[in-house]
Amino acid sequence: MRFTKSSTLAVCVVAICLLTGWTDFTDGVKSFGIPVYGGGGGGIPVSTTGEYFFVDSGSSGRRDAADRGGSPDRPFATLDFAIGRCVDDRGDVILLAPGHAETITAAGGVTVDVSGVSIIGIGEGDLRPTFTFTTAAAASWVVSESDILITNLRFVNGVDNQNHMIDLSGNDVTITYCDFTDSSTTSGLGFITADTADWDSDNLHVYRCFMIGYLDAAANMDSAVRIEKDNRNVRLEENVVYGDFDNAPLWVSAGGADSINAMFYGNKVTNLQTNKAAISVSGATATGSAFDNRLSTDTKASAFDTAALACAGNLWIDSDGTDDVEGVPVNNLESATGLGTYPTAADPAAGVSVAASIAQIAEATNKGTGTAIASNKSLVDAMGTDDLLLAMA
Repeated sequence: MRFTKSSTLAVCVVAICLLTGWTDFTDGVKSFGIPVYGGGGGGIPVSTTGEYFFVDSGSSGRRDAADRGGSPDRPFATLDFAIGRCVDDRGDVILLAPGHAETITAAGGVTVDVSGVSIIGIGEGDLRPTFTFTTAAAASWVVSESDILITNLRFVNGVDNQNHMIDLSGNDVTITYCDFTDSSTTSGLGFITADTADWDSDNLHVYRCFMIGYLDAAANMDSAVRIEKDNRNVRLEENVVYGDFDNAPLWVSAGGADSINAMFYGNKVTNLQTNKAAISVSGATATGSAFDNRLSTDTKASAFDTAALACAGNLWIDSDGTDDVEGVPVNNLESATGLGTYPTAADPAAGVSVAASIAQIAEATNKGTGTAIASNKSLVDAMGTDDLLLAMA
């Protein structure tokens, strides 16, 4: 779900009125001098102190010129031109019309180099504004400024070995409610990367995005989101990721091994590649937390590489889907409390299972002067039914 029903209806009604002219307010609606275009939900601002710009590749009135972009019937033709009309930190909003489409053929085909800009797609499903990458492996968006919102867009790969769709080097970037997909015949290396310099993508928030990697193990991707430099407060939250990945779909590489407070919350991640992780944080010094993730791989032991992250509520399920069973904790349970390790009353050692602890209790019950329970012999066998019932009374 990308918007609540009420917020989707509000956005669509306003968009239809603006795009078709079905309103008596030909100069728009303002509150205390601030333009109001509707919204709510999905990160869409209700109003702004900056300017609104319209982009629509399907409009007959489209043109990348200074006299366009101020209304839906005279929009800009491309997003990059609209970004060039924005002003740093004014709070400008760019609205992309339903059905808007662009083909990106080179690095920085869209370059977000103005800070404080919101880029908002209008529409549902395939009508959402779509950016298709072709021709060169370097074809990409470049986001080099801070305080950016990107929401409700589709990104589609159309070239083999594409480096990335979005190349980040700006702080406080939010990417939300977007779809990232490989095509049925091409495979890229990744969708979103932060790999330019340490601390230049702090506070990145990737939220409720849908990411589908190429499904052929012979032509799989590297990862969906790659953090390859040290950064603070990167938050990957409630994303759905599925595909064949050489590395973990959500990956903090060795270059980001000193990242601070990395957060993985509520993601659902499937990696079909044999013996590969779903989430991986390289090294042992990166800090942060991982809560309530659902991970699906072929091997539980390699599904989650968490470095020094605090973990709780993370579950694993076999990716073959044939067992009809529920997920189990992907990590060992906390060992600081619980069953003691025989023969002392100390806290159990890390990795001691409940089954092993029960076996130790059974052994202690029968040990006496030093004889352990024989193989395939139960506690009832050792004590006898009457003696066991008496001991339990």
